[in-house]
Amino acid sequence: MKPQAIKTGDVVNVNLGFASSIIQALLAWWLWPSSLAWWGFGVFSVIMGLSALTTLIRTFKRVWKLHTRRKTMQALAKHAAEPKASRLLDDDVLRKAGMIDG
Repeated sequence: MKPQAIKTGDVVNVNLGFASSIIQALLAWWLWPSSLAWWGFGVFSVIMGLSALTTLIRTFKRVWKLHTRRKTMQALAKHAAEPKASRLLDDDVLRKAGMIDG
C-alpha cells in the first residue's frame, strides 16, 4: 500500500489561507488611524487583525490535520501486507472448480 500523495487542492487551500491571513494583517496595519479623529478605522483595523489571527490559526490547524493524517496513513501502510498476484482464470481452472460444463 502506497501512502497517498498530498492533493493539489490541499496545498492550494493552505497557501490561500496563509495569503489571506497576510493580506488581512497588512490591511489592518494600513488602516490603523494616525489620530483619534479617525477612530472608526481603528475599530475596523482591530477587527481585521483579529480576523487575520483566526485565519492563521485555522490554517495551522488544517496543516496539522493533514500532517497527522499522512503520518497515520504511513503507520497503517507499514503494517499492511503487500498485494499478491493471483492466477489468471482460464477454462481449465473454471472446469475444475465446477463453474462451467464442458
